[in-house]
Amino acid sequence: MRKRFPPRNLKLTVVGDKRVGKTSLLKTYAHGVFPQGEYVSTVFPYLPDEDYVYSKPINYSGHPVLLAMWDRVYNQKEDDLIRSLQYDQTDIFLLCFSVTDRTSFLNATTLWKPEIQKHCPKSPCILVGLKKDLRCSRAFNRQEVVTKSMGRDMAEKIGAVAYMECSARKKEGVKEIFAVAVQTAMRSPPPKPKKKSGICGSRLLRFIKLL
Repeated sequence: MRKRFPPRNLKLTVVGDKRVGKTSLLKTYAHGVFPQGEYVSTVFPYLPDEDYVYSKPINYSGHPVLLAMWDRVYNQKEDDLIRSLQYDQTDIFLLCFSVTDRTSFLNATTLWKPEIQKHCPKSPCILVGLKKDLRCSRAFNRQEVVTKSMGRDMAEKIGAVAYMECSARKKEGVKEIFAVAVQTAMRSPPPKPKKKSGICGSRLLRFIKLL
């Protein structure tokens, strides 16, 4: 009889500037369809719920895996405790930017990577360039475009495990990114949960009561 393994739970968190395509990436991978319609912001006061956490059962080398994908709730002024809770026990980060927006590229490395390092210093990350299908579009300033070589150089500089690109709209490179993410997470030691003090717990309770 073939041995059955219990499922391994993995937590993946995407981070990056607003409007770079993070939510479209997750929805395209989770549901297999590129989301159409207006932009929906993942901004506080909403806590991550079924709208911002996507799950997908997958198979890794014969082992069942339940991949929970967290869409980063964006608010630069949010309480540091809530931010820490979002990141807690993340197995792998996708550090995202748009290849048509050099500012988002710089923020990925100067803002978001240091934040990952602060909250989850031992969790690996993949630098991901989104919207690659728009790189050659005349609608964008060529001076703003991020090249593949720039992405690869930056990934090496910040210690990312890889640099990858995709187009969620055209479904190009999406599965490959998550395959590498799962492989990296499965080969890395699981993160340890942070200890929550009584003070932190009371602050969280007060925050929830305000919602």
